[in-house]
Order: sequence, then structure tokens, then C-alpha cells
Amino acid sequence: MSYPTPSLASLQSTLLHSFHLPVRPTFLRSLLTALQNTSRPPHGAALLQTLKFRILSSDITQSLEPRSNLCLPSISSETKSITLGFDGIIVQALDIKDLTQSLGDTMEAIEMGERGEKMKGREVVRITAEEAEAEQGTQAGSGVGSAATADRKNGVHKLLLQDSAGTRVWGLEVKTVEKLGGINIGGKLLLRGCTVARGVVLLTPETVTVLGGREEAMSKSWKEERKEVLRGEIEALRGGR
Repeated sequence: MSYPTPSLASLQSTLLHSFHLPVRPTFLRSLLTALQNTSRPPHGAALLQTLKFRILSSDITQSLEPRSNLCLPSISSETKSITLGFDGIIVQALDIKDLTQSLGDTMEAIEMGERGEKMKGREVVRITAEEAEAEQGTQAGSGVGSAATADRKNGVHKLLLQDSAGTRVWGLEVKTVEKLGGINIGGKLLLRGCTVARGVVLLTPETVTVLGGREEAMSKSWKEERKEVLRGEIEALRGGR
């Protein structure tokens, strides 16, 4: 049995008003074409959820329209204090750091994952290749090691954020935001009414919603470069002593 496909305009409107996703018509059309060529194309609510998932897994500079009211304003270190709009700004995480973890501890945790090891209490245990991949993703993605994974929600996170126009800004978690510590690289956030102070977006539970998602190319590149970035930061600190 075949089902009628909603119009492009109808789907755009629903994705915007239900999920705050101002998807580009060309990107949406390509998604629909790909889905319609599958053996069992989704329809109805399943179609919307599939589209949402695909968009949250995309690079928003390619998938979302850079509408001025749904993008970050011009922000610099000279920006003392402004409030972002309440229409809802979608951003993606390009980098994340747990400020409560030392650089050395983060490096050690990543290297343990590479060796197929993790901490279980005070004991070092061996893990499978699949578990090692998951551990390295956690360690890289949140900036914390497996010994602290259970407590990472209590960390203070700093994220490099990017909107659909390509504008980048740092965000700082000033109150614990649910799921923020476990966000993937390329994961999406919805910002509404955030305060910007001295060029940094202040993240609180009242102004931030973690939508999730993961952009594979971004995540892979970030993990591959993360160790060298950490090594450079550690050397810079040693050289400054």
C-alpha cells in the first residue's frame, strides 16, 4: 500500500514549528528522494522522526537555512552583555571540554582506551574492541576519562558552538544542563534567551535544550586530532612555567 507524501512546504513548516529546524528545501528534497527509494519508505509520524534524525546527524551549515532571526548575532570578546532571541537558535558542537578534568587525566584516559583498558573503580580492566571504541568516544566527546564517566554530569563544560551561517562562539555551562556532558561532536543544541557575557554564551537548563545527533565526519576528525591538540596544550603549559 502506498501513502501520499506530504508537500515539501508542509514538511518544512512542520519541521520548523515542531522541532525548530528551518531545513533548506534542497536538502529536504534530497532526503525525501533517498527515503522514497528504500524498500519500505516511512510515512506519517515515522517520516517526520526519520527526517528529524537525518537533520540532527547532518552539518547544519549545509542542511539548515541561515535565517537572521534563527542565527547567532555578531559576538566578540568586546560583547559585554546581550540576550539571544527566544525564537530558537540551532547550533552544533564542534568541540567540548570538561573544565573540571586536568589535561593530563584526559590524555591518560584516551591512551587507556587506545590500549583497550579502562578503570573499574581502582582497578584497570581489559575491554573488547567494541567497548574500546565506545570508551574513546566518551573520553574524546566529553573530555573525561572512564573513571569519571559516572560523574561527568557534575562537570563544567565549555563548548565551541556553530550556527547554520557558520558563525562560531564559545559556550560555558554555568548551571548543569542535562545531557550536555555526553553530547557528541556535531550534536545539536537549541538556544533560547541565553545571556552572552564578554563574548561567551552562558548555558543554563532554562535556556538550552540538548537535541542530540552526531555528524560522523566531524566526530571522526575531532577524535583523530584530539590527542595532538591535548599534547600541544600540555606542552604550552609546561613551557609557561
